[in-house]
Amino acid sequence: MKKPLLIGLFMLSIFTIKAQNIFFHSGRNITTYAFNDNAHPNVDLYYGTGYNYEIGLQSVKKNNKQLFYSISATVDQYNASGTTSGIDLAWKTNYLGIKGSVYYPAVNSKYSYLAIKFGIDGKSILDGSQKINSNQMNLKNQAEFSGAFVGSGLGLIYNYNITPLFALQVDYNYEKQFNVSNKSSEKLIFNNHSINIGFSIKID
Repeated sequence: MKKPLLIGLFMLSIFTIKAQNIFFHSGRNITTYAFNDNAHPNVDLYYGTGYNYEIGLQSVKKNNKQLFYSISATVDQYNASGTTSGIDLAWKTNYLGIKGSVYYPAVNSKYSYLAIKFGIDGKSILDGSQKINSNQMNLKNQAEFSGAFVGSGLGLIYNYNITPLFALQVDYNYEKQFNVSNKSSEKLIFNNHSINIGFSIKID
């Protein structure tokens, strides 16, 4: 999936979604790789941490049980490390994506709500590097890291209204990302937990 296509889909969604809130979230990713590497079949993998950023449009929750939804652009760092045969490995990557989410308000009060969240997204690599001991390699053209990643995930979002126009939000997500364009023998899946804080502003 090319980055111009991701951006084009997001811009089109801005004009089609009946959204009344704009939101911004930022936080930390905790990522593990499920990596099938025929050259190094016994790689011991460890989780890595990175940052994430999300900006988008969200429809207004009109009553206690109505579904609402959002469309957003994302930037995610998916990092990890590992060892094999005495060799130290490290991966650092940045991905640009577009994400659609549906929310179900499970707990409601006068000024806040807690909602269950389901999302699907598509991503493409912005840049990345692999470090083997002291040697570094660009990952942007490596088949298992480049191309189109598609994922789905579940999460929770807590929203607290400071004013009728401004709310604070805390967000947790678990997701899996699959490379759907990789035809090589080396396969990669990202398993990611993220914890984020942010805000939303009513714009209509």
